[in-house]
Amino acid sequence: MKLTSLILIPAVLLGACTGKPVRLADSPYALVPAGSVLVQHQDLVLPSNTYALQFQNGQQLHHNQIDQYYANCELESRNKADRPRTLKAGRYLIVRSSRYEDYAFLPVKLARIGIGVGIGIGDDFGVSDVFTYVLSMYLQSDQNPNIIRFNCTHWGTHADDDYLTLNVIRQTLHPLFSIKLPGEK
Repeated sequence: MKLTSLILIPAVLLGACTGKPVRLADSPYALVPAGSVLVQHQDLVLPSNTYALQFQNGQQLHHNQIDQYYANCELESRNKADRPRTLKAGRYLIVRSSRYEDYAFLPVKLARIGIGVGIGIGDDFGVSDVFTYVLSMYLQSDQNPNIIRFNCTHWGTHADDDYLTLNVIRQTLHPLFSIKLPGEK
């Protein structure tokens, strides 16, 4: 009886310490499940000589207008358009998704090399402490078959930042796009 109590009481106390379960849309580590749908709510134009369209704060922007430190997304085409192409409003099936991070190579870090001979050279060879956090969603669409991927990213550091949550991505895309998980209306 004492042994059972010694095992049961700590287990109950530890179980009481757990909070509410994290919803998929609030988790920075959850993948968007296959079978989800990216809904494009209006026609968009892919300019000539480009592979992608960029979005931030509910607007389509030129790539040099994007603030990389904040949530932004990119709709990617399989091939470069030789003339402007209209992407009709419609639905894209998300067939899989993945998350990864990579170094953001920032030229500002290289300025340290000029401070003094040997100071800062060789410690990280100009690699910054800033990372690009990426959620890639691979798409299929009969209406726009050349559109293959939707990437949502932001820059951050390991100490301060994390992957974007689905809710943050939804906010940055509204009203141009929405993402519907399986079972959502």
